[in-house]
Amino acid sequence: MELHTPARQISQAVLLQHEARLIREAFNQQFEMTQAAKKDLIASLDERLARITNIERELGLHSQAVATSETLVS
Repeated sequence: MELHTPARQISQAVLLQHEARLIREAFNQQFEMTQAAKKDLIASLDERLARITNIERELGLHSQAVATSETLVS
């Protein structure tokens, strides 16, 4: 004896696929927002680093190792 009819099984499978798609879309949207925030933060850090480097240059200070966002993120 079947607990669920074939039509009900198909219906449940379609509903589960739909729910999985909604979860993937929500995840991807959150991921894109997080990625954009990370890029904004890196750009802000690059600006700060450039400003600090210019101030050091004006003061005659010279750092042996100058870090950039590429070396920090890598």
